[in-house]
Amino acid sequence: NSQHQFDLSEEGILVFDNGTASEGASRVVQIELNSDAGTAELSWSYTPDPAMFCYVLGDVDALDGGGKRITWSTAGRIEELDAEGRVVWQLNAELGGAFGYTSSVQSLGY
Repeated sequence: NSQHQFDLSEEGILVFDNGTASEGASRVVQIELNSDAGTAELSWSYTPDPAMFCYVLGDVDALDGGGKRITWSTAGRIEELDAEGRVVWQLNAELGGAFGYTSSVQSLGY
């Protein structure tokens, strides 16, 4: 599998997992890291319904309050999830549209 855009936090590491063409689905996973025990364990995952496949790119960011922003780059979608994993905001591009990576900004200076 290919992975893109890691986001390291106290809860572990968030990873955008592109998956494979044969799987036909990308996902986001959170892995809990225990440096004392030397272990890594899957603690959370998210695959949209219906599934989407991003053969390249993809992005995930942890948000304040436990939410996540996921950029399904080549699928042309950006989603924001709340702390419980529910979609609370979504942006879809027209057919053929794609997004690279996303970043939060406090102000655009206007």
